[in-house]
Amino acid sequence: MSTFNPSVPTGFVNLDEDYKNLQLNFQQINNTYAVDHVALTNNSGLPPTPGGINGMHTVVHLNTQTVDPAVNTSAGQFYNKVSTIPPTFDQLFYLTNAIGAQPAQISGSKALTNGYGWMSGILFQWGFQPVTTTSSSRTLFVTSNADFPTSLLTVFANPVYNSAVSTPSNSFADIFIDQNPAGMNAFNKSGFSWRFCTNSLSVTGFFWVAIGA
Repeated sequence: MSTFNPSVPTGFVNLDEDYKNLQLNFQQINNTYAVDHVALTNNSGLPPTPGGINGMHTVVHLNTQTVDPAVNTSAGQFYNKVSTIPPTFDQLFYLTNAIGAQPAQISGSKALTNGYGWMSGILFQWGFQPVTTTSSSRTLFVTSNADFPTSLLTVFANPVYNSAVSTPSNSFADIFIDQNPAGMNAFNKSGFSWRFCTNSLSVTGFFWVAIGA
């Protein structure tokens, strides 16, 4: 395969000879542009015709960065880096142009019963906590979840009833997020503590959602 020669034309070779080198350069430009783009020589027409318009993107490949870039006050930066949140695969990050800005992870998820997903730099986590007694307390994020990079911001919880056991309207179930559990505080990036009270065996546990960054 030919390579692009930035020294062509030299000005010292007659065009009846140098045109061959010019053609090789143009061919190499087209070959290079065809990576992740519809080739400049494509003439298949407008979408949805297969091939699309020449110059349009077909896919975007991002080289994996080993470190976050420095803030560029003239432009935002969109890039690919290995996430520190398991599973540690390549994920998308965005760094705004504000001085002192921190990179925001904007992709990655684990769609399980206990899982998480990123949305515009905010990490949403969810799960189900089974309860087998009428009074229970304390849990951290289970294995399927992940620590928040900075902190947990808020938690929501809803009890789950088994109506085949008893009527929910005759029962009560309260879920409290513990403000000062031993060894951790209420807004801990590694999880949250809870206290659960009910007067009915029909309550089988609770669904929870935690939001952080």
